[in-house]
Amino acid sequence: SALYARQSQPRRAAEILTEALQHVAPDPTLYLRIGALHAQRQAWAEAENAYDRAVRLTQGVQRAEALDQLGDLYLQAGRDREGFICYAEASRLRAGGSSTMAEKRYNQIMRAADAALLDASTRAQAALEAYLAGRNVYREEVWAALNDFRTQVQEMSSFIGSVVPPATAKTAHLERKLAYSLAAEAALAGLDYIDQGAGKRQRLDDYRRLVGEALTTIRGLRHPA
Repeated sequence: SALYARQSQPRRAAEILTEALQHVAPDPTLYLRIGALHAQRQAWAEAENAYDRAVRLTQGVQRAEALDQLGDLYLQAGRDREGFICYAEASRLRAGGSSTMAEKRYNQIMRAADAALLDASTRAQAALEAYLAGRNVYREEVWAALNDFRTQVQEMSSFIGSVVPPATAKTAHLERKLAYSLAAEAALAGLDYIDQGAGKRQRLDDYRRLVGEALTTIRGLRHPA
């Protein structure tokens, strides 16, 4: 299997490991390897099945690691919500841990959550500014972009609330939760402005102020001084 993998034949490498599993007791390490090989060739369903088997065969920290890899797969496949569910469960399994690995993994999944939120915010901001500038963007398009931003904030806020941070990250975690709350308020202010028009200019100002504060905090957490 390793030889086929080195020869850039991940499908054949995975087939060899799958055959090997017919002759030994279920081995989560082999399932994780099979999952990685399938993910390499973007065979998402096969990779998901392999990672899921690994999750079911493990407990404790090993289960958390398997869930992390399954979560990574979901994000690669564009299934963010399922990915963050896996990350949240993994964090609960690591609850109370203060190891370097737990902290590193926490930072990785927070960066992924922040990236999802920043991407939705950028799309909403671009649509709104184009609309205000009179470019060829319809009001309904702006509303849809802002609503997507709101949905993303809600999902990420729920995820952040379900994550148990390592002891060294508790302060940053509280700051991030506050930033996400501000982002949620910003999304509602933007939607109010689009719904009610120029008569609600104050809501546009609120949107810009709140989203600015939220994103400044999030970017600061992603790239600390």
